[in-house]
Amino acid sequence: MPLVLVVDDEPDIRELIQINLEGAGYRVATARDGSEALEAVGREPPDAIFLDVVMPGIDGWAVLEKLKAESGRDLSQIPVFMVTGVSETKHRLRGEIEGALRYITKPFDPADLLEAVEEVLGPGAPSEPELRRKVQTGALEELARHERGENESTTPRDEPRVRLTKLEHKPTTPTLPPRLREAHERLGSLTVKQMLLLEALAGGS
Repeated sequence: MPLVLVVDDEPDIRELIQINLEGAGYRVATARDGSEALEAVGREPPDAIFLDVVMPGIDGWAVLEKLKAESGRDLSQIPVFMVTGVSETKHRLRGEIEGALRYITKPFDPADLLEAVEEVLGPGAPSEPELRRKVQTGALEELARHERGENESTTPRDEPRVRLTKLEHKPTTPTLPPRLREAHERLGSLTVKQMLLLEALAGGS
């Protein structure tokens, strides 16, 4: 029976998630903060994790970073879903770029939690690295659109979307098109981790 770790400093949230997961047939372990979460992972690596962001001591970002940096068992391949009251787009994009497969905001529909788990643990589910690459690519593309001051509603449907991988290509003409030139100028605002992911995508990794 798959084991799911629920990490949240709010007892009511932990209990709500636990009841719904156990009702669907999953084993559930809980942790009140990031420190307890890392200890629980060390004792018995779970098959999936629901991780709060804002917690005392070690927060969700630090836990996510440590998990995705691990190489032993491979802890980095444990599916992680962020469950948080922090709803800003920049935080969602950060979570997806740093390795979370979903960013679920509170209040949430318990059905969304079960859907997330079944997506990664159900029969024939893609591997975590495959799902993570897909989510990271989508988040980086959305980040690039935000950096250009665009959104889905203002981008013409019949206009070809500029692929992120082209940001690193040498121009075939003396000057870059305006959008690519602006994208190049804004590369300096990306974090080191975002740049590494962008370089990996550009190299086809």
